[in-house]
Amino acid sequence: LITDGRQVYENVMAKFGIEKERARSLWNRFYPQVCVGDKREIYLWENIIKEAQLNISVENLAQDYDAGFEAFQENFEIVERLRQNYRIGLLTNNVAEWFDYQKQRFNLERYFDGLILSYRIGAMKPDRRIFEYAWRLFKIEPYEAVFIDDYKEYAEAAQALRMKGITLEKPELLKERLEQARIITL
Repeated sequence: LITDGRQVYENVMAKFGIEKERARSLWNRFYPQVCVGDKREIYLWENIIKEAQLNISVENLAQDYDAGFEAFQENFEIVERLRQNYRIGLLTNNVAEWFDYQKQRFNLERYFDGLILSYRIGAMKPDRRIFEYAWRLFKIEPYEAVFIDDYKEYAEAAQALRMKGITLEKPELLKERLEQARIITL
């Protein structure tokens, strides 16, 4: 529904001349601890600044990151229509500070019946525990759930757990993917 955080991060790092592979390496090294709630956002930015030898403050780097997010309004409209017949959850690998900002900026709570947040659960996709939390929250069996993600590995993890997993390569393909899966006709 909104821009992928890893892509936003890679775009910000590219502005500083950090190549994509180096940026991903730093992300993969520090992000998981923040994403599961073990560390705060400042830990991620301080370590990336130090390791990449960036000449920027934590506050400015965080602001650059936050500014990179955009909403895909058509997808929010699709979610609103889906909520007429389905309970909709948001299952996200996210950081507390980022989610608070995104929740407010994009009014996310309005669109979802439940929020499954990695930093609250202490596990991130594709860990089975975050999916189990969603099943308990919605009081459903795995085969009753449809899981849509922009990362194929996460959709495949959902499939391995008996959910319907759909990979959404581009946000603008949501309607098409839902129709292909025969979940809806919009």
